[in-house]
Amino acid sequence: MSRRTSIVTAVVAIVVVVALLAVVLSRWNGAVGRSATVGVPVMWVSLGDDGAMNGGVSTVGVTVNQTGSADAYSVDLNVSTSGSTGKTWDASAASAAAVAMLYSAQDPRGVQVAFKVDDAINGSSAGGALTVGVLAALRGTNLKSGVTMTGTISPDGSIGSVDGVEAKVRGAAAAGYTRVMVPTASTTSAQPTKPTASASGTASATPTASATGTAPSTSGSSETSAVDVAVLSSELGIEVWAVSTVGEAYQGFTGRDVAAPAASAPALAAGFGGLVDAQVTSAQTALDADLAVAIKAGTVTAAQGSAARAQLAASREQAAKGERANAYATAIAVA
Repeated sequence: MSRRTSIVTAVVAIVVVVALLAVVLSRWNGAVGRSATVGVPVMWVSLGDDGAMNGGVSTVGVTVNQTGSADAYSVDLNVSTSGSTGKTWDASAASAAAVAMLYSAQDPRGVQVAFKVDDAINGSSAGGALTVGVLAALRGTNLKSGVTMTGTISPDGSIGSVDGVEAKVRGAAAAGYTRVMVPTASTTSAQPTKPTASASGTASATPTASATGTAPSTSGSSETSAVDVAVLSSELGIEVWAVSTVGEAYQGFTGRDVAAPAASAPALAAGFGGLVDAQVTSAQTALDADLAVAIKAGTVTAAQGSAARAQLAASREQAAKGERANAYATAIAVA
């Protein structure tokens, strides 16, 4: 019983994985020979001479070139001559590119990712936004104007907490952004705040720190990070949207889902469907008879027999609903 069940389970698992992979690749795979550049607004804070936190937004250029060749996957962290980044920012950008490649479900060979920064910036909290930017460039998708974000990126695609959140949100609002996404972990609300309207502002301002203040940092300082998104939204007249995953951030930036929608199963030809139905019925009948013999012979306990009968009943119910594959797998598993 256990050997056949494990074989069926393994086969079903393989079929499901292959089917899902085919759906993802057919829907999301990047175009060979395509190059795309996306401007990603990232939030930062700097500390002024008076000790106050000043927030702002800088645009990072993310270019993805898909050569379609067997060249190695590469990430170029070189910045423009007018900008500079710290080691923490570089590590975060490299991680963002890697996570985006995983979410894209495509072959990384021949994919070249490059970041362009015109400001002096450091810190890790641009990771989430950069991940969205790389993924959007891979797919040829535009980011909505008036939207920005802060939050670190983890290998599993989760968005991590950052400091200086309130200063960043206020700086973004002052720069004309109308939707600001922040990590759920950096808010006092338990659940993400869903957007109620599309953003219509223009991502045009990129303030920098004063010459006498500290360099802008996407990670902030020791300022208490937890904010009340509802209060900030009401006070500033913008959407402050708490996000915890790349999926939520991608939806907020693009209005699209990060994963491909589930594909409906193709309709079977009438003759083939009838054949499958006959096989399901035959399997159910044979297994029902075998089970009766096993119970009479005492090779299975009463509890085992009852559980097996319940599975057969479930198989028949699935067949009645037209769930042929499930019905057959459930019936076979009884053996």
